Amino acid sequence: KTDPPKAKQDGKTETEEESAESSLPKIEEMQLPSVEDLLKKRPVDWIVLENDYVLIVDPVYPRPDTLGQLEASMKESFSWPRPKNKKEADEQRQKRATFNFINLTLVGEKEDPEYRVQRQNIKEIVHYEDQILQRIDLLLKDGDLKTAFEMLLFLDRRHRDWPGFEQRQHRLLFLEAQDKQKAEQYVNALAFVEDLQSRVPDYPGLSKLAGEIINSMITRAVKVEDYREAHHYLNRLAAIYPRQETVAKWRDTFLKQSNEILQKANQSAKADQYQQAF
Repeated sequence: KTDPPKAKQDGKTETEEESAESSLPKIEEMQLPSVEDLLKKRPVDWIVLENDYVLIVDPVYPRPDTLGQLEASMKESFSWPRPKNKKEADEQRQKRATFNFINLTLVGEKEDPEYRVQRQNIKEIVHYEDQILQRIDLLLKDGDLKTAFEMLLFLDRRHRDWPGFEQRQHRLLFLEAQDKQKAEQYVNALAFVEDLQSRVPDYPGLSKLAGEIINSMITRAVKVEDYREAHHYLNRLAAIYPRQETVAKWRDTFLKQSNEILQKANQSAKADQYQQAF
């Protein structure tokens, strides 16, 4: 039987406690679960103790940010109404004491798996949902956008608005835009850009990416003399990033071309070539 540190049972000697502690994995030894394990296996949290040993437990509550929520509850408890009698005072004292502990159920413990650990002896809690986010980060790094999207959906269904979800969602939108740009699927790339810009207007690198995508779309339209389409995409870029250098570049280009056309029209009119001037 392994007893977690700082959760001693009656009759345990210090030597037995140290032996139990040494049998626990350290945080640097923990392997992040695979996508399949996260989706199909039993959800677990990692309780990282102050000495970096890890307890693998059933999901703890409250969540998310278990330690932060307990700390906030403790601070709030000092503003509770003054107790009217000894009974109320004892009840408040007992309830306040619960904020100093976290109840755990050790995974794989068949006999007496329930423990209570002091909050101050816990360095960090890596929630199951945090493990999903870490796996998503690796998927995004490896360019597996499809699986990353599926994992985000899974996380959203499990716990909506989990801290860190939005940041990964934004990163995915940006990488999707880049991916579609490389595939020359500019319409789809622009859709991802506009979606992300509506959420985070100043997302790092987004303005530059938008300019590159629109520049390619305008260049393609101008090549076939489809100026209506070129101006359509120019206006879409100007609507979200009016000071983007691509906007200034193409506006100057079109203005120069327009002035040249007007000059030719004036020359034709002066030579009485009105149809050509028109």
